Amino acid sequence: MAEVDGRILDAVGRFAELSFLRMKPEALLADLQCLFELYGDSFEEVMDGVVKALKDIAQDRVTVSPMKYDLSQYSCYHFQSVVEQGQPADMRSLFKRAEDGTLEVEMIGNRFFPADIYTRATERIEYYLGDIGNMSE
Repeated sequence: MAEVDGRILDAVGRFAELSFLRMKPEALLADLQCLFELYGDSFEEVMDGVVKALKDIAQDRVTVSPMKYDLSQYSCYHFQSVVEQGQPADMRSLFKRAEDGTLEVEMIGNRFFPADIYTRATERIEYYLGDIGNMSE
């Protein structure tokens, strides 16, 4: 098993503290590894933005977009990896809200790294679930 950087483990701990969030552990670790690979020295700052975005979603403080086609059971929130004037909304969180209000997060990541996030999300859902949109199995 490959060694995991301590900053990724710290980020896992931050996610574990979010009582309103549910995400498959292997999916979370894969997403964090991709973000660490992309953002490196800025990883902790990016994680601050990710946690803030998830809290904003959970508290209905932001506008989310419904997804289409194979991902129609999910919503998406676009946000900046680093909050700064002129910075594009290069990050995405794909999720659905459970009946109890919990956010069931399918994927968190950069829009294009390592590949299109919507394609990656569809592939992940199909891999883990065998069909689109049923996260509870």
